[in-house]
Amino acid sequence: MIGELLLAKCIDVNIDGYGVSKLNGHIFCTPNLIPGELANVKVSHKKGSQWICELVEIVNESKNRRIPPCMIAHKCGGCSIQHISDEHQINIKYDSLVQVLRRLGNFKIDPEPIISSEHPFGYRNKTFIPIKSYTHNTLIMGYYQRGTHLICDLDCCPVLDIGINSLLPRLKEDLQLNGIIADPHSNKKGLIRHLGMRIGIRTGEVLITIVSTSLINELYNLARKWLREFDHCVGVTLNIQPISKNTILGNKTILLSGRDYLIEKFYGLTFQLKTTTFFQVNPYLAEKAVNIIYEWFKDKKEDLRIIDAYCGVGTISLPLSSLGFKVIGLELSHESIKQAKINSNINNITNTLFVEGDVAENLSRFLNSNDALILDPPRKGLNPTIIDTIIRIKPRKIAYLSCSQSTLTRDLSILCSAGTHYSIDRIVPIDFFPQTTHLEVLALVSLQSI
Repeated sequence: MIGELLLAKCIDVNIDGYGVSKLNGHIFCTPNLIPGELANVKVSHKKGSQWICELVEIVNESKNRRIPPCMIAHKCGGCSIQHISDEHQINIKYDSLVQVLRRLGNFKIDPEPIISSEHPFGYRNKTFIPIKSYTHNTLIMGYYQRGTHLICDLDCCPVLDIGINSLLPRLKEDLQLNGIIADPHSNKKGLIRHLGMRIGIRTGEVLITIVSTSLINELYNLARKWLREFDHCVGVTLNIQPISKNTILGNKTILLSGRDYLIEKFYGLTFQLKTTTFFQVNPYLAEKAVNIIYEWFKDKKEDLRIIDAYCGVGTISLPLSSLGFKVIGLELSHESIKQAKINSNINNITNTLFVEGDVAENLSRFLNSNDALILDPPRKGLNPTIIDTIIRIKPRKIAYLSCSQSTLTRDLSILCSAGTHYSIDRIVPIDFFPQTTHLEVLALVSLQSI
């Protein structure tokens, strides 16, 4: 099979953005192929039960194909479907969501139309980019090629905010001129791994972060230089990650110059965001998600308390509190709770309580049957203890925001199974990540009369 040339008809797109074809009982996945296209492909290797192919020639091209705005989109693993028109990306994502709901959850409910982004490019407010040194003091910087650890060298990325893009080549040049050695996969001391940047979309403030294997004293002078030369740079930090692994950031962050946070405006509120702060990378659509939750809860505002599980730094809690709700935020991360309290104080919000600790344990302590519950868990979804607590206590309304359609469907199929008295009112998909296959989904669930 390996090396064989096949004539493939693309019928779907998988989570990696590869076009899916079926032939003689086998599944073939080909990068840069669009549903409806007929193409000659060459079988490269097997991954699990699927055969990965290389695109040789498109025989019948889709009308939904476009020339990607990014010159390296064909090989960079950052954007997987940039070769598909923005309109058709939405269609593909919607069809995929419907398939998951039907196949994994046997749900008949039709999702609402996807809320698409007004900014299909330039929407990301944060990035961490791998860096590697080569001979002659040459640095390359960029995202990995699909399925490899080879870096696609870049000086700008079209999905990043323009304020980040404007600094990338200048930072890269300074690191190179100062003889900084980089390798994202080595554990040797004195190496940098990643260049990180976060920008306040509405304030323009930029926080620069270098991720390294150990403290590098030469970076102090470089940090001071950046603070002098870049008008919107408010701070430079160094994050220490001594171990080469999938987790980019380590547990220790050192301030090199300026301040260790930036200011962002979100939903009319002021937020402090640090290097390690989790905050939605597409704040425009995050605000729309908050609006939907508010509209769904507002008819009971006078007698409804909200429990915000996995509250982070208060991204949802604080806007809802500012609109008059009493909110209790639950979060395991000490730094997130600390930052949430700071953000609450900055905005003079007094009707919130942020509780640090295991979310499952605290949910059992604080959740009442008259409450509304917000769930924004990590990709792995809810653990069985949390689902059991919800079914036992029976809060009136649940808003579940998920970055994984499959785990959301799995959890909803349990929450809404026979005898729980819960039903899905709305499924609202939101396209937080244009040019990728990822889709955030907000499910609104209510308790029916018992």
